[in-house]
Amino acid sequence: MLQFIKERFDPASHSVMIVLFVAGHVAYLRVHSPLDFGAAVVVGAMVLTTLFFLKLRCYDEIKDYQTDLTFNPTRPLPRGLVKHRDLYLMIAVLIFAEIFLTAILAVRALPFFLLVIAYSLLMYKEFFIGRIIRPHLTTYAMSHTVVTVGLSLSLLAIFAGQLTLNPSDLYFALSSWTLFNLFEFGRKTYGTTEERDGVATYSNIWGRLGAVLLSLSQAVLSSILLLLALGPGLPSYLAPFLWFLPILLLTLGAYYLLADSPKSARLFRAMSSGYIILIYLALNSLFFLKS
Repeated sequence: MLQFIKERFDPASHSVMIVLFVAGHVAYLRVHSPLDFGAAVVVGAMVLTTLFFLKLRCYDEIKDYQTDLTFNPTRPLPRGLVKHRDLYLMIAVLIFAEIFLTAILAVRALPFFLLVIAYSLLMYKEFFIGRIIRPHLTTYAMSHTVVTVGLSLSLLAIFAGQLTLNPSDLYFALSSWTLFNLFEFGRKTYGTTEERDGVATYSNIWGRLGAVLLSLSQAVLSSILLLLALGPGLPSYLAPFLWFLPILLLTLGAYYLLADSPKSARLFRAMSSGYIILIYLALNSLFFLKS
């Protein structure tokens, strides 16, 4: 299983994203309240988030098995490195560990987190309508990435000791959804010569312009939601930065549209993937300003 994790859940890249993602929630809360979570709770939340995303990776490996047999036969499951039963066992262990850890960190956050786990299991079963939603890539993706709203609210509940559904928290959690949508849309946007027959991408479904606009819409929404979430606690430098990033994405999108080359497409994908890192790096600056 270690080789599977190395190949399909790269510890280096995922660790950076998860640390910044969780720390961004801490920084956001420190803007609104003087809560002291303790380092152990923060580390525990990072472990919990890692387990959660690893479980989602296992879901996807199983769901994509038939497609991977044709288009990605070198991935661990199609080539036989792991078997379905190995992933089923790992999913069960991960869910148990998530529940156990959440109960330790903040037992009053557990009921809501159980709902998030239940939703993730519905995702795994493709809401029992897989044949209907699988052909609709955008709908399929957004119905899955929305689980990050629940994860985000769960992290806030763990740090606060209980679930609080105030508007600011909801805006912040929704911003997570838009950022993960952007990550998803951008990574499946390609130049004309990169497209493969039979492989659905946002650029061959919506056209290259449509794919850029789809990604850009999520970038703009994330900035709006974060500005609403942070409110008057926002430092003067952060608002311009939250608008600079969509402009940078738009610029790279324009280059991608005009050049229509593998290089321009790679740059657009890189920016879309790195966008979430840049946002949470900026949010983490709030932590230092408030310390």
